[in-house]
Amino acid sequence: MSTITNPTIPESMEEATAMATADAGVKYVTGKISLVSTQQGLNVIGVAGGQNPGQYVIKSNVAGGLEAALTGLTNKANFWGTLDSNNQINTFAVYSN
Repeated sequence: MSTITNPTIPESMEEATAMATADAGVKYVTGKISLVSTQQGLNVIGVAGGQNPGQYVIKSNVAGGLEAALTGLTNKANFWGTLDSNNQINTFAVYSN
């Protein structure tokens, strides 16, 4: 899955969102995975609905990111992720309700 940089693991998506927004400048994305593709050597994920929908690059240091995103797309899963200062996904989770 993704690389975890914070040793505190949230218990819920609400707690994770609260943790992310408590840090200055951290943006997050939520919604349904609607697209997974490789464009010019970059792994791109599309997120529809939710907060900050759009297409985002998954940072190259996120181990297993493309595989997790493809599994989420196949299973029509929900998505929660954080963005770095370049609007690239640096941490994310794929989950079902």
